[in-house]
Amino acid sequence: MATGIVDGQPVDAAASNAAWIAKNGDDFTNGILGLKKTDLVSGPFVNNAQLAVNNLETTTGSTESAPGTMYSTVVPLANQRVVDGDDHRKSIAKLDQAFANTALAGGHTHDGTPGNGAPLGPSAFGPAPLMSAFFTPGTKSVPVSAMSSDVSSLFTAYTQQLSSTTAGVSVFAPQNICIIRVLGSMTDPVGAPLYDAYGNVVYGRLTWSASVWTLSYFTYISGVETAYAFTAITTIRIWAQELFDPLNPGFANPPPTHDPRSQDAIAPLFASPATQIQSTANVNTSNAFGFTNGSVNTKITRFNTVPLVVGGISYTDDASLGGYFTINEQGLYSMTVSWPMTAFQVGKVGMSLNTANPTTDIDLIPVGERLTMASAQAVPAAQVLSCAWTGRLNIGDVIRVHDNGLVNPTDPTLAFTITKVNF
Repeated sequence: MATGIVDGQPVDAAASNAAWIAKNGDDFTNGILGLKKTDLVSGPFVNNAQLAVNNLETTTGSTESAPGTMYSTVVPLANQRVVDGDDHRKSIAKLDQAFANTALAGGHTHDGTPGNGAPLGPSAFGPAPLMSAFFTPGTKSVPVSAMSSDVSSLFTAYTQQLSSTTAGVSVFAPQNICIIRVLGSMTDPVGAPLYDAYGNVVYGRLTWSASVWTLSYFTYISGVETAYAFTAITTIRIWAQELFDPLNPGFANPPPTHDPRSQDAIAPLFASPATQIQSTANVNTSNAFGFTNGSVNTKITRFNTVPLVVGGISYTDDASLGGYFTINEQGLYSMTVSWPMTAFQVGKVGMSLNTANPTTDIDLIPVGERLTMASAQAVPAAQVLSCAWTGRLNIGDVIRVHDNGLVNPTDPTLAFTITKVNF
C-alpha cells in the first residue's frame, strides 16, 4: 500500500500533490481507493471503489447513463433471459426488452418468435387431469334372454382405454358403467329408463378384449350387482363414458357429444347405482296366530309364504315374536294388507309401527303406534278386510301386521305388501 507523505519530506507541490486527492479540482488516484465509513447509513465497506463502479457499467467501462442509450437495441432478441455472467447493463437491457414486449397492444404472443413466448401446448401446462363425459355411439337391438351384446360395430370410430387412468372410452371399472335407454320409437333420441321386474334400473358395463367391445347388462339389488337377462326384444340407446384430455385436440376419439336432452336423461344415474334400488316385500297365507302356536306376541301375524323380499326391507318370522318387517333404507313407503274372513267372524287388522304392545288388540294400542286399521262385525257372508298406508319410514323402523287375535285366516288370498316408492 502507498504510504503517502512520510516524515522528513518537504511539504511542497511535488510531494503533496502526488500523495493527496485534490478537493478543489478534478483529480484521480493511482492506488486502490476504499470506502470504510463505519456508520449504519453508509452500509458495508467497499474495498475497491473503481471495481465497484465498473460493475455498474458495461464491460467497456462506458457509462450506462450515456445520452441516447437504448438498452433494448443492443441486446440480441434471441436470448432475453438474464443469466449468470451478464453485466449490469446487459441485464437491464434484457429486462427492458421483456417489459417492452408486454407493453405492446394486445400483450405478447406465444408463437415462439424472438421476443415472444414459446408456443403453448399440453406440455406447457404439464399433465392435465382427465375429464369425463357421456356420449352415445348409437342404438342396439337386444334379443330375448340376452345378458350381454357384442357392440363392436358401434365403436369403430373410438379408442378404448389402455388402463383405468388413461384417456379413451371407459372399459375399466368403475368408470365403464353405461346408461341404457329404451327407445319409444326410432326417432326418440333419448328414450326411457329400463327396469327389471322389481323396479331396479338396468344398466350396462362396457369391456374390450381382442378388438371386441362387449356390453353386459346388470341391475343393483340389495347392494349386489346382479346380471340381468332381457325378457323381450328391446331396442336400446347406449350412453358410454369417455375419459379425455381437454388440452389434447389430437386425441383419436371424436369429442364427447350430448343429445340436447341427454343431461336430463342421465342426471339421476350412477353417482351410486344403489340409489336405484326398489325395495319391496310381499308375503301371504298366515302361519296362524300366536295364541294357536304358542307365540308370545299373540296379536302379531306370521306368514308362511314369502315369495319376494328385495332391497332395503327384511322379513323375520319368529315363533315367539311373530312376523315383522325391518326397514333398512330411509324413504317413502306404501303398504297394504288384505284380510279374508269367513261368515260371522269378527276381525280387526292393521299395521303397527315400532309397537311396544304386541299382545294388545290393534284398536287398543297407542295412536302413535297404529298406522292404520280396518274392522268388521259378524255378518252371514264371507268378507275381506283391507287397509293401506303411505308415509315416510326411517332405518330401523319395524312394521308388523297387527290384529285382534280372534280369527285364523288360512286363505292364501291373505296378503301383505310393502314397497318403497321413492329413492
